[in-house]
Amino acid sequence: MRFRVFGVRIAFIVGLGCVVLLLQMLAVSQLSSQQSAGRDVFLEEQATPHSPSLHNKLPPVDHNRPPQPHVNQYEEKDDAGGQVRDGHRDRVVRHMQQLQNNTHVSPDLQRRNGAANVPDAVWQDGGKLTTTTATSETSTSLSQQNKAKFENVKPFPVPAEHHNCNVDEKKDALSAISRASSDECKELLHNVTCMQMAGLLYDTNIKRECWVKDSGRNFMAKSLNDVSGGARIVFLLSLHGRAFRQVKRLFKAIYHKDHYFFIHVDSRSDYLHRNLYETFSDFPNVYFPTWRIATIWGGASLLQMLLRALEDLEYILTGWRWDYFINLSESDYPLRANGDLARFLKAHNGDNFVKTHGADINKFIQKQGLDRTFVECDNHMWRVDNRRLPGDITVDGGSDWIAIHRNYSRYLVTDQSDFLTGIKRYYEFSLLPAESFFHTVLRNGPMCHRFVKTNLRITNWNRKLGCRCQYKHVVDWCGCSPNDFLTKDIGRLQSPGDHNFFARKFEAIVSQDVINKLDLYLYGASPEGTPAVESFWENVFHVEDDVNFPYNARFSTYQSLLRLALAKLYSDSKTLGGVVDGVCEVPRQAVVKEVSVLMVSDSFKGLVVTLRDAMSDRLSPAEFEILFTPLSYLQKYSPNDEVANRVYSFEVGSDWDGKESIFRNYGGILGAWDDPVVAIRLNPGKVGQLNIVWDDPTGSRVKTQNVKVESGWFVTFHKLKFDRPIRPGVWSARLELVDGTAVMETQFLVVPLTHERMKPLGNPPSVNAARTSSSPQSPVSETQDFLEWKENVLKTGESLEEWLDKLVADFWKMEGLCRTDADRDGCSFIRDCAHMEWSTFSPDPKSELGDVNQDGRLR
Repeated sequence: MRFRVFGVRIAFIVGLGCVVLLLQMLAVSQLSSQQSAGRDVFLEEQATPHSPSLHNKLPPVDHNRPPQPHVNQYEEKDDAGGQVRDGHRDRVVRHMQQLQNNTHVSPDLQRRNGAANVPDAVWQDGGKLTTTTATSETSTSLSQQNKAKFENVKPFPVPAEHHNCNVDEKKDALSAISRASSDECKELLHNVTCMQMAGLLYDTNIKRECWVKDSGRNFMAKSLNDVSGGARIVFLLSLHGRAFRQVKRLFKAIYHKDHYFFIHVDSRSDYLHRNLYETFSDFPNVYFPTWRIATIWGGASLLQMLLRALEDLEYILTGWRWDYFINLSESDYPLRANGDLARFLKAHNGDNFVKTHGADINKFIQKQGLDRTFVECDNHMWRVDNRRLPGDITVDGGSDWIAIHRNYSRYLVTDQSDFLTGIKRYYEFSLLPAESFFHTVLRNGPMCHRFVKTNLRITNWNRKLGCRCQYKHVVDWCGCSPNDFLTKDIGRLQSPGDHNFFARKFEAIVSQDVINKLDLYLYGASPEGTPAVESFWENVFHVEDDVNFPYNARFSTYQSLLRLALAKLYSDSKTLGGVVDGVCEVPRQAVVKEVSVLMVSDSFKGLVVTLRDAMSDRLSPAEFEILFTPLSYLQKYSPNDEVANRVYSFEVGSDWDGKESIFRNYGGILGAWDDPVVAIRLNPGKVGQLNIVWDDPTGSRVKTQNVKVESGWFVTFHKLKFDRPIRPGVWSARLELVDGTAVMETQFLVVPLTHERMKPLGNPPSVNAARTSSSPQSPVSETQDFLEWKENVLKTGESLEEWLDKLVADFWKMEGLCRTDADRDGCSFIRDCAHMEWSTFSPDPKSELGDVNQDGRLR
């Protein structure tokens, strides 16, 4: 009995020990699971990087481990406000401070309204990092310190080593090298081709680091009723062009003091960059990088720009506390209120939103050219060879407009694993890389469980119109581009669904009415009597930015409009003003400062020409504006024919945009090197044939083109294929039935050039007189019209300008004249520009920013 009890005690002790051991094992297992749950965090606690690109590799991948919730063990609580602060970032800043010597204080952003001290890390010239504490008393804005100091960044550099090989069998590479213009580009094309032939360009053995079998999930809506507050967003505005007022309107619509705005303006868009920089720099949550890239369509430069922006956010803008990164262009516009987006992102915190193609992967790879090597240089994407993609990687892609979480952003710019560096290498030499890079890394990488297949926006695709190889001039491939939204699309925009917060594309110069109706739906009606609701101005020339303006015919015309305006101004100052020259301060030596297109109710109204006095001794000399409207010479006939009765418009112009069915050369100013295009708009009806007859200024028949008219066509366009330069003067284009019966006829001007690259041409300008003799392509007879034309084209100097002015006056009418300070110096006979609704100086509330409201918004 005693031994039996003792045995029971022994068994109890052993059992208790086993239980303790089991609990210890469970605790260790749980701790290990907690640590592995943080595998989204790719930066180790003890990391001591030496530069922004130095970082640690991810831990080994456990392919059998189920998806784990995101836990960032390296986030720290801010002592002051309780906000989450990234510990690794702060350690990077502290470490870089220790590495730098003789640094200078240079804060990036000007703090407003007594902002609290915020540590900012700043990259200085030469790559040095400095840190300062910016206060309202000591800070200096970027615009004050680094005025006009912006680096234009080229695409990926030429490899340092030169690779010698024979590329004669690589037809694509040979073609690219022969067409490239610069020696640097030719060398890069040759080197990349040789590196690929030698197997040195890519790592084809990249291994997948996702433990989920089928990563990426479709969007599932979550209730926002219980969501308080919202995510803080960095909006990257990737901008190009000249639509300054439209960008301001977009900024006004999405602005909130709790969000941030990283503004990158294409290096080719100096006018837009200068004006935005002057307008936005004082906002404390706006940043202009000190570098700019030419982001051509389909180019590797777009991905380079996005990744460099993410690097700036990680290492320079360390005072920004943000959760999500969203890129927008000047063609985007919001569909819902700002607060809805912020709450939505908070409800889906940690997810990454990228839209996928939703089609067969192999078909997508071939369509996108991802199985080819492309090289960007000379502002062109060159196709050089085929390539093999990594076998273990599933390529994905769709849209380059994304909404990604800060954790994914940090991973992209700091991780140096073989997986990520290998993928980046592939996309350095890919067509349309931004449309696939973020998707492929998400689908195959360690954050694959945070991949949601939507990008929070509606895109207006019309493949029939948008996929016409319109970018062949910048890329060796055929691509597609979405269409602009028009007024007819407003119903679709007002019902965007649960996960769409933006739409694209919008162009106010094409359809401002649809934006106005969207604003009405989102924000309510404007006060009665609000000016400029239907007006839109877009600059096409500015003397400060377009120092090498390439459109010689347009610049010659602007100079002619200047002379016509001055003649009118001098005349009015004497007759209407009753004063002598100088009292009204008529410009003694005026120059064209800028030219803007004026659209009213989505129709071209005219050109607004702004003049300034180059010889004025005033600190702020007065400026004058003149509105010129085009005169039409269209004649409509009424033949008794079903096909002829279908035609309702017959126009001649250049820069035809087949996607939007409009001429991008507003005003239709044509020169000797342009290609005139005729656009015919028709109602549906009977099938038939028409002829286009072209007559030049000498009265000679140049060409007759046959047009087949299908029953459903609503617009057809035809280019005058003729040897250039074409003869300057007044041309005619006539639409006829096949029997010669006239349907419509119009006249158009080919401008005789007085300037080239903004400089006066020689004596006589050879381009004007290039076709004064007969040739097989341009036969002429010695008629009176020909002799008169020949005399004109041989003119030089003032005589040439007089001929041009006479022609321009026949095609343009001066509709209005105003001055910026019309009440001074006896100039009361000239209206003040602020009171002229067509003037660029008149009020335009929809594009004016104003002060930040109490709710943190601008509207």
